[in-house]
Amino acid sequence: MMYVSDGSLARQYIPETKEEAAARKKRELEKAKEQKLKLKAVKKSRKKLIVSILAILSMGFLVIYGQVRNYELQMLIDDTNSQIAEVQDQKSRAILELEQSRNLTQIEQTATEELGMSKATQDQITYFNPEKGDTVVRSMDNSSAVDKVVEQSSSFFDGLLEKIRNIFS
Repeated sequence: MMYVSDGSLARQYIPETKEEAAARKKRELEKAKEQKLKLKAVKKSRKKLIVSILAILSMGFLVIYGQVRNYELQMLIDDTNSQIAEVQDQKSRAILELEQSRNLTQIEQTATEELGMSKATQDQITYFNPEKGDTVVRSMDNSSAVDKVVEQSSSFFDGLLEKIRNIFS
Protein backbone atom coordinates (compact mmCIF):
# COMPACT_ATOMS: atom_id res chain seq x y z
CA MET A 1 0.00 0.00 0.00
CA MET A 2 1.11 3.37 -0.74
CA TYR A 3 -0.15 6.75 0.28
CA VAL A 4 0.54 9.88 -1.66
CA SER A 5 0.46 13.23 0.06
CA ASP A 6 -0.29 16.42 -1.80
CA GLY A 7 0.22 18.71 1.14
CA SER A 8 -3.22 18.45 2.54
CA LEU A 9 -4.26 16.36 5.45
CA ALA A 10 -6.05 13.97 3.27
CA ARG A 11 -4.10 11.15 1.83
CA GLN A 12 -4.73 9.26 -1.22
CA TYR A 13 -4.48 5.56 -1.29
CA ILE A 14 -2.73 4.15 -4.30
CA PRO A 15 -2.56 0.40 -4.47
CA GLU A 16 0.94 -0.95 -5.06
CA THR A 17 1.82 -3.63 -7.47
CA LYS A 18 3.39 -6.94 -6.61
CA GLU A 19 6.75 -5.81 -7.88
CA GLU A 20 6.64 -2.64 -5.86
CA ALA A 21 5.62 -4.63 -2.76
CA ALA A 22 8.48 -7.10 -3.33
CA ALA A 23 10.95 -4.26 -3.85
CA ARG A 24 9.70 -2.52 -0.70
CA LYS A 25 10.04 -5.72 1.35
CA LYS A 26 13.51 -6.26 -0.09
CA ARG A 27 14.51 -2.73 0.94
CA GLU A 28 13.07 -3.27 4.39
CA LEU A 29 15.01 -6.56 4.77
CA GLU A 30 18.20 -4.88 3.59
CA LYS A 31 17.66 -2.04 6.09
CA ALA A 32 17.08 -4.58 8.86
CA LYS A 33 20.25 -6.46 7.83
CA GLU A 34 22.22 -3.21 7.80
CA GLN A 35 20.88 -2.31 11.22
CA LYS A 36 21.81 -5.76 12.53
CA LEU A 37 25.31 -5.42 11.05
CA LYS A 38 25.67 -1.94 12.54
CA LEU A 39 24.46 -3.25 15.91
CA LYS A 40 26.93 -6.15 15.67
CA ALA A 41 29.74 -3.72 14.78
CA VAL A 42 28.80 -1.46 17.70
CA LYS A 43 28.74 -4.44 20.08
CA LYS A 44 32.06 -5.66 18.73
CA SER A 45 33.63 -2.22 19.10
CA ARG A 46 32.23 -1.97 22.65
CA LYS A 47 33.78 -5.35 23.49
CA LYS A 48 37.12 -4.20 22.05
CA LEU A 49 36.85 -0.97 24.02
CA ILE A 50 36.11 -2.84 27.28
CA VAL A 51 38.99 -5.28 26.68
CA SER A 52 41.33 -2.37 25.88
CA ILE A 53 40.26 -0.48 29.00
CA LEU A 54 40.76 -3.60 31.14
CA ALA A 55 44.18 -4.17 29.58
CA ILE A 56 45.22 -0.57 30.26
CA LEU A 57 43.93 -0.76 33.83
CA SER A 58 45.80 -4.04 34.35
CA MET A 59 49.03 -2.56 33.04
CA GLY A 60 48.52 0.51 35.22
CA PHE A 61 47.96 -1.72 38.25
CA LEU A 62 51.12 -3.69 37.47
CA VAL A 63 53.16 -0.50 37.12
CA ILE A 64 51.82 0.87 40.40
CA TYR A 65 52.39 -2.46 42.14
CA GLY A 66 55.96 -2.53 40.83
CA GLN A 67 56.57 1.00 42.12
CA VAL A 68 55.11 0.15 45.54
CA ARG A 69 57.19 -3.03 45.76
CA ASN A 70 60.29 -1.10 44.70
CA TYR A 71 59.58 1.50 47.40
CA GLU A 72 59.15 -1.21 50.04
CA LEU A 73 62.44 -2.85 49.05
CA GLN A 74 64.21 0.52 49.07
CA MET A 75 62.89 1.20 52.57
CA LEU A 76 64.16 -2.24 53.66
CA ILE A 77 67.58 -1.49 52.17
CA ASP A 78 67.66 1.90 53.92
CA ASP A 79 66.76 0.29 57.27
CA THR A 80 69.46 -2.34 56.82
CA ASN A 81 72.03 0.31 55.89
CA SER A 82 71.15 2.35 58.97
CA GLN A 83 71.54 -0.76 61.14
CA ILE A 84 74.93 -1.43 59.53
CA ALA A 85 76.00 2.16 60.22
CA GLU A 86 74.86 1.85 63.84
CA VAL A 87 76.82 -1.38 64.32
CA GLN A 88 79.90 0.21 62.75
CA ASP A 89 79.56 3.15 65.15
CA GLN A 90 79.33 0.74 68.08
CA LYS A 91 82.40 -1.09 66.78
CA SER A 92 84.32 2.18 66.51
CA ARG A 93 83.35 3.17 70.05
CA ALA A 94 84.37 -0.27 71.35
CA ILE A 95 87.76 -0.02 69.59
CA LEU A 96 88.25 3.47 71.03
CA GLU A 97 87.41 2.21 74.53
CA LEU A 98 89.82 -0.70 74.06
CA GLU A 99 92.59 1.64 72.96
CA GLN A 100 91.91 3.89 75.95
CA SER A 101 91.99 0.92 78.32
CA ARG A 102 95.47 0.00 77.01
CA ASN A 103 96.76 3.44 77.94
CA LEU A 104 99.26 3.12 80.84
CA THR A 105 97.97 6.30 82.44
CA GLN A 106 94.46 4.88 82.44
CA ILE A 107 95.71 1.58 83.93
CA GLU A 108 97.55 3.45 86.69
CA GLN A 109 94.50 5.59 87.43
CA THR A 110 92.27 2.51 87.67
CA ALA A 111 94.76 0.74 89.92
CA THR A 112 95.03 3.67 92.33
CA GLU A 113 91.40 4.86 92.34
CA GLU A 114 89.36 1.66 91.98
CA LEU A 115 91.68 -0.98 93.45
CA GLY A 116 93.29 1.18 96.14
CA MET A 117 96.84 0.38 95.05
CA SER A 118 99.76 2.73 95.56
CA LYS A 119 103.30 2.99 94.28
CA ALA A 120 105.97 1.18 96.28
CA THR A 121 107.95 3.31 98.68
CA GLN A 122 111.74 3.24 98.84
CA ASP A 123 111.81 0.95 101.87
CA GLN A 124 109.55 -1.60 100.09
CA ILE A 125 111.93 -2.01 97.14
CA THR A 126 114.62 -4.71 97.29
CA TYR A 127 117.19 -5.14 94.54
CA PHE A 128 118.61 -8.56 93.60
CA ASN A 129 122.04 -8.88 92.03
CA PRO A 130 123.28 -12.50 91.54
CA GLU A 131 126.78 -11.29 90.52
CA LYS A 132 127.33 -9.89 94.00
CA GLY A 133 126.19 -13.14 95.58
CA ASP A 134 122.70 -12.05 96.54
CA THR A 135 120.46 -14.94 97.41
CA VAL A 136 116.75 -15.36 98.01
CA VAL A 137 115.74 -16.87 101.32
CA ARG A 138 112.25 -18.10 101.92
CA SER A 139 110.66 -18.35 105.27
CA MET A 140 109.40 -21.88 105.99
CA ASP A 141 107.13 -21.16 108.90
CA ASN A 142 104.14 -20.19 106.69
CA SER A 143 104.73 -22.82 104.01
CA SER A 144 101.91 -24.94 102.69
CA ALA A 145 101.92 -28.49 101.38
CA VAL A 146 102.27 -27.20 97.83
CA ASP A 147 105.31 -25.15 98.83
CA LYS A 148 106.89 -28.27 100.41
CA VAL A 149 106.29 -30.34 97.28
CA VAL A 150 107.74 -27.62 95.09
CA GLU A 151 110.80 -27.34 97.34
CA GLN A 152 111.36 -31.12 97.40
CA SER A 153 110.99 -31.43 93.62
CA SER A 154 113.32 -28.47 93.16
CA SER A 155 116.00 -30.08 95.34
CA PHE A 156 115.49 -33.40 93.52
CA PHE A 157 115.99 -31.78 90.13
CA ASP A 158 119.01 -29.82 91.41
CA GLY A 159 120.59 -33.08 92.57
CA LEU A 160 119.77 -34.78 89.29
CA LEU A 161 121.25 -31.90 87.33
CA GLU A 162 124.44 -32.09 89.43
CA LYS A 163 124.83 -35.84 88.71
CA ILE A 164 124.38 -35.27 84.96
CA ARG A 165 127.13 -32.59 85.05
CA ASN A 166 129.47 -34.99 86.85
CA ILE A 167 128.90 -37.70 84.22
CA PHE A 168 129.79 -35.39 81.31
CA SER A 169 132.79 -33.79 83.02
